[in-house]
Amino acid sequence: PGARVVHESLAGRGGHRLRHKAHARPSAAGSIRGRRLDQKATLAYLTRAGAAPMPGPTTKKATKLADVQEKSRHAEGKGLQRPDGARHRATPHSGGTQRSRLGGFFGAYSNAVGRPCNGQLNLDKDKLRAAANGDTIIATFTNLEAADFALNWARQLQAVGLRSLIGVSAHLGPTLEQQMHSADAALFCASGQLFQINGQAGRWAEVPPLLRSGHNVLVSDSDIAWLRDPRPYFRAIEQAHPTVDFLLATDRAFNDYASAPLEVPSHGVSGDTRRGEDLDLEHAYASKISFNIGTLYLRGRSNETLCAMLEAWVESVKYDARGKPLPQLAHWDQEPINKLVLQQHISVDRTDHHLARVFNRRLAMGVLPMLQFTTSFTYFIHAARREQLRVQPYSLHAIFSHGKDRARKQFIFREEKLWYDDKAYYGDASSRYLSVELTWPQRLREEGGYELITLQQRDVQKAMQLASALNRTFVLPKLRCGERPMAYPCYGWYHRAMAYFGFATGARVPMPRLCPLYYWVQESRLLDLQKSSGGSFSFRESSFLENPRTFSPPGATSARLHVCARSSCSDSEAKEAGDAGGAVVSLRGPTNYATLLKAVAPVASARLLKVRHIGSLDIKDLPTFVPSSKQLKQAFESVAWCNPCPITRRPFNLQDFNHSEQRQLEQFCRVEARGRLGLTPYQTCCSPGPQGCRRCRPGERGTLNESELGWSSRSWLPLWARLRSPARFEKAGLEWRCTHPTCTGLDRVHFP
Repeated sequence: PGARVVHESLAGRGGHRLRHKAHARPSAAGSIRGRRLDQKATLAYLTRAGAAPMPGPTTKKATKLADVQEKSRHAEGKGLQRPDGARHRATPHSGGTQRSRLGGFFGAYSNAVGRPCNGQLNLDKDKLRAAANGDTIIATFTNLEAADFALNWARQLQAVGLRSLIGVSAHLGPTLEQQMHSADAALFCASGQLFQINGQAGRWAEVPPLLRSGHNVLVSDSDIAWLRDPRPYFRAIEQAHPTVDFLLATDRAFNDYASAPLEVPSHGVSGDTRRGEDLDLEHAYASKISFNIGTLYLRGRSNETLCAMLEAWVESVKYDARGKPLPQLAHWDQEPINKLVLQQHISVDRTDHHLARVFNRRLAMGVLPMLQFTTSFTYFIHAARREQLRVQPYSLHAIFSHGKDRARKQFIFREEKLWYDDKAYYGDASSRYLSVELTWPQRLREEGGYELITLQQRDVQKAMQLASALNRTFVLPKLRCGERPMAYPCYGWYHRAMAYFGFATGARVPMPRLCPLYYWVQESRLLDLQKSSGGSFSFRESSFLENPRTFSPPGATSARLHVCARSSCSDSEAKEAGDAGGAVVSLRGPTNYATLLKAVAPVASARLLKVRHIGSLDIKDLPTFVPSSKQLKQAFESVAWCNPCPITRRPFNLQDFNHSEQRQLEQFCRVEARGRLGLTPYQTCCSPGPQGCRRCRPGERGTLNESELGWSSRSWLPLWARLRSPARFEKAGLEWRCTHPTCTGLDRVHFP
């Protein structure tokens, strides 16, 4: 309950509250009624799936369970057949052409699913043996819509020396199929009716044949990039936790991910994994708020019981909570699989507290360390924590990035050089690029504030216009974030710092030093602008020039453009430009298009033009083909930023408040941080009553010693406390108090 209060207070309203229903507080009557409904629905699901029920009160359905269970267990040894002999339960679907899609982020249904599978794609023992990596099969599923992700997935596995197996709903065409074969991926026909209806939810009916081959099976979503061979880790886990039957991930978003080193018994396989190289498992029971099934490792030794569990998964996606058939299966398969199978009667494993017993205690489940088997959240936002622990990631799942569209997922991979584009994307000998160096003025660096973000955004927009005017492709920079701006993208509720009870020192997730692209740009907006510009505007991700696939001609050169703030460059500015090395040209800030072209003519042949101090640039007569500031702003303004320190439930969206109000909340962050660390005698105390907030009485709220802070709060609380107050606040000294409703508690609609 305490954690629930913290998360609800930090998350805010309007989509920023923690979105897991497990945190909701139903009324007493609703709670009882909902519990009864869940029990009935779950009993029906598990009965159909062949799972034994937990002991409980006798019901009409329960009296028939013995016969059903016996028939279901008998069916386990004969594939996925039900007692009546049918391979799958017939599930109705909308009339007309049978439609196929991959659920999740892959958009609408598509009738054009390709030519049906034939004998060439049949799954047999020889194909399984050829596709296996020793004792492990690595598989994913796809259709024509998602084939580019499956191809990228296979290429990443090939890059780390692994073969793969891809289940397809229909032929993908000779070009795609040849590319997949070239990536060491074998294709097989996953032609079951459920997979044809819904590739996301229906894929689980296609997994048991892989598992019954006797191999371990790693089932992976295709929007995962594998950075290292995970098999040594799995083998080490089997030694450290010998009773584990399967492994998956979790969607928990917090600070306290597993950080203990994995300890392998001394009699383990030599050279696989040594203590300290990898992390141990998360605590499975504590992760039960939401298990992520995008990465699923199944041990071959438990294949029959695992197949029975997968059949329960299949049943869970066929019906809604009232037992009514879903025509297209569950759109998001993870939710019913969690609620109706994995979370039902889950308990801590008595012999190994890292594991949880699920499926009527018939299986031991482990949760992979999320700092190594990462989502976008644990890969980018927790990068500093992973570096601190000196461990390397195994995979990157392009989820938890506040968007499911293709562009977002592709740029997450591109940013880390993990997406394989067509050859033309990487340029040729004629390609020319422009990059920009983002800097912070000394005053803002000392004071901090949201202006550190908006200043960089304006510089990026100017650089985009300059690149277009010079017919160069713009290479996006890395946005400098960290804690000085005292701001975060509003959807990142886990960056909230304050609530009515004060600082959430242990709960707040620190901001990353460099923000990933999805934190500050709407990629699809830039792609639309690039498409509509007719070639006059193009851009690439920040890592593009370091990508080994990018074309780099012999003798490629780079040059610098130094923008001076005045009509002519001073001696110190000229020296600064020269010290940078390479060919250098200078340009005064206010200028026109003709002067710009003349200034950069000496370095026109340079492959890369690096620009410094672009904030001073002001081109009066940009050509009409250059995107306008208004067009470019749309890609940035679609990402809202919030201040982390309001005590109200309502988030403080910085775009909704004027400059003065923004600065007042930033000063509140500084002052409260100083008080919390005992650097000043004052802190704010709030209560849910009508009095709102006031200065704490002596001893009412204790202070923290900086040395006592945990790793997460140590990265932001001392920094805020040491930021210099702007002159307007310094005059008030210790008597200054925030008067805005979001820090006084007088906004009764949103407080507490």
